[in-house]
Amino acid sequence: MKMLLINIYGICVDDVALLSDNIEDAQTLLTLVVIAANKAGLNINDDKTEYMSCNIPGNTELTANGKPLKKVTDLDNSAKDIKVRKVQAGQQH
Repeated sequence: MKMLLINIYGICVDDVALLSDNIEDAQTLLTLVVIAANKAGLNINDDKTEYMSCNIPGNTELTANGKPLKKVTDLDNSAKDIKVRKVQAGQQH
């Protein structure tokens, strides 16, 4: 199974996942989300947004806001990072 998973972090959204079976469609989906977010007055945090690819040959670089996104090799680190951020967010309130 081919898959690209993109975790998107923004202002009001904790976690969004986009799935695609090729890099071109993944980039198109991501671009559409960035455009829609911008129209709604939201920004995608490209420093925190990351993606993972499984069985996708060749270059799998994705960009948001003209910047390359961080590629991760497993979701465990991403899930741990999300838990840490939720705890930190709870401490701020």
